[in-house]
Amino acid sequence: MLFNKLLTDVAIYYESVLSESAKAYLFGRGIHNPSQWRFGYADNKLTQRLVTMGLTVEELYNKGLCNEDGTDFFRDGIVIPYILDNKVQTLRFRSLKEKQYLSLKKSSPLYAELFFNLDALVSNPSSLFICEGEFDTVMLAQAGYSAIGLPGSQVIPFGFEQELGKVKNIYLATDADKAGEDCARVLVNRLGRTCRRLKLPEGYDITDFILKFGYDFFKSLIQESVDYEPDLFKYEFDDVKQIPASYQSEVAIINLILKSPHLTTTILEQLGIHDEKDKRYFCNPITSSLFSTILSLYFKYEPIDLATVVDVASVPKTRIIEIFELCFEERNLPTYITNLVKAYLGRDCIDRSRRILEYGTKKSATKEGLENRIREWQDCIVQTNPMATNVLRGEYLIRERMLQVQRRMKRKKIGTGFQQIDRLLTAGFVVRGEMSVIGGRPREGKSAFKANLIRNLCEMGCCVVNVSPEQGIDSEHNRLDSVSTGMPLKDFFDSEKLKTNNDFYEVVQKNIEYITKSWKYHLLPSRDITFSGLVSNLERINEQSKIDVVFIDLFDKLKEITQAGAETRYMIDYLLNECNILARKMDIHICLLHQIKRLSNSNKKSDSRPTLEDLKESGRFEQDSYLVFLLHRRGLHFKDEPDDTMDVILAKQKDGICGDNVAITLDWSRETLILSDHEDDKM
Repeated sequence: MLFNKLLTDVAIYYESVLSESAKAYLFGRGIHNPSQWRFGYADNKLTQRLVTMGLTVEELYNKGLCNEDGTDFFRDGIVIPYILDNKVQTLRFRSLKEKQYLSLKKSSPLYAELFFNLDALVSNPSSLFICEGEFDTVMLAQAGYSAIGLPGSQVIPFGFEQELGKVKNIYLATDADKAGEDCARVLVNRLGRTCRRLKLPEGYDITDFILKFGYDFFKSLIQESVDYEPDLFKYEFDDVKQIPASYQSEVAIINLILKSPHLTTTILEQLGIHDEKDKRYFCNPITSSLFSTILSLYFKYEPIDLATVVDVASVPKTRIIEIFELCFEERNLPTYITNLVKAYLGRDCIDRSRRILEYGTKKSATKEGLENRIREWQDCIVQTNPMATNVLRGEYLIRERMLQVQRRMKRKKIGTGFQQIDRLLTAGFVVRGEMSVIGGRPREGKSAFKANLIRNLCEMGCCVVNVSPEQGIDSEHNRLDSVSTGMPLKDFFDSEKLKTNNDFYEVVQKNIEYITKSWKYHLLPSRDITFSGLVSNLERINEQSKIDVVFIDLFDKLKEITQAGAETRYMIDYLLNECNILARKMDIHICLLHQIKRLSNSNKKSDSRPTLEDLKESGRFEQDSYLVFLLHRRGLHFKDEPDDTMDVILAKQKDGICGDNVAITLDWSRETLILSDHEDDKM
């Protein structure tokens, strides 16, 4: 998520004016340390304060912080900041006069649908409580329980199913009323798994219960909690329940196909399905009908995606969406397929046994006939390995090949924006489902090259995500502003010029406003980001705007790698493989920036140009990448040469010309970091 300075400043102001009456109210609700949660108070003076700082009422109204008449949107109540990674993400409000909760308007750029206290998931708890509201969450967190809170019973955030799926035990701590019951039902269906529901007395919430009975009695609630199953796994067909079945695996297979259609061929081949009418592995009417729809689309070479399935399936749209929103992990696919096969074999054995009994009771039955039927029954229970190596043949090979050709025909070729580079790229730069690497030694210009690529791609209309585990928002946008405006980079660090040059300030402001309004650009400037945190953020962004390319600068600075110690090389290789899987799963291009170690004086080459051999020393970057660009500036290494060009070495390209000697020379401005096509391109 983007770091928003205005939102942070607003939260700090509210916190600074937390009144004694507000503290007394919080104390009465059992919250003894409001500063820990950075609670604040809306004193009706925020708009006035921000206007004196140069903002207009219209700007504040558009951001949802005030009403059209200039009065504060939040008035006379507790302000609750939602904080993640020590950054304020959005605000909620609890009025002390009208006893109601408010969120920022959905039209506000400061609005976000999140769980309260998401940092509770950072420690990977084995048990987690999901509460209905922020104060209930604080009450449990104060007692040492891992808890997150919903922003009310009517708003259940999307995009967190994967993180919650890692928690072993989830307790639903919603209020004991109809709204709380409905909320718990939606939650358990969204998660697609069995949870535990706390049995509060009628009309109570967590805070009321603890204030009246204490934390010791709360422990008894945990012990007496009951299983709460998704509706999706409850059916009216009692006869179906009496035979072997794996309802959760059936739902999981449908869910994974809808989210990752490329898995369809693998699943069908491993189940041995060669006919669009073969749905023997699904015995639930809903999943069976959906699987029939998927098979029909598959054997007609039509796309298998959520929109198409919803359009042609006989299952109600709401049930399909319900299945789609569940969280099942691709790594568990072997288990789901094994469960389906075992359940089918069990049903088939029961059916054959029934037929043997029916035959044995007939007067025309013979010993030979009975032995033949028993032999067939024994053959059917021979266990096969449903996860055997996937071999494409017959109709699977035809379909997979034609799908690849169709995708290539539909794919828009997206280059780098530099003509001399793009003419050498067979499939362009943004190749979906693939990974590229930009490598170079320290100070070679990797981040500057990235800033130029971001500018070019965003101007082409691409959706770009800039992940920066090494740099903060200031460093990232100093480069991007310099590349976009043509102003010298050093001016951004000159505090005197910033103070005295109003034109400079206005240019920067106009540029960032242009970027936010005209580009599909997202920045993740967290220096403490993990790979799992990165995946979660990308999935949320992808729900709003289809991502084209993700830059990770520097890949080596992801938290798992920096903490790997002696296992750094192993961790790099592991995360490179995960990046490749992520690129294919999300159908995006991932570009990694990687720093090649500097040469020692005794080991310098005549021109200091990096090669693929240098990259191989760091891990499997070359092996796992579709493209590898290596950067080199002669002017950086040889002081008698002007530092006005950059060589971009196309060291690897899976489907085209490449090599350590294939170099494109770009004109380079050391002052502004701007790169442009060079007239005399060197090959």
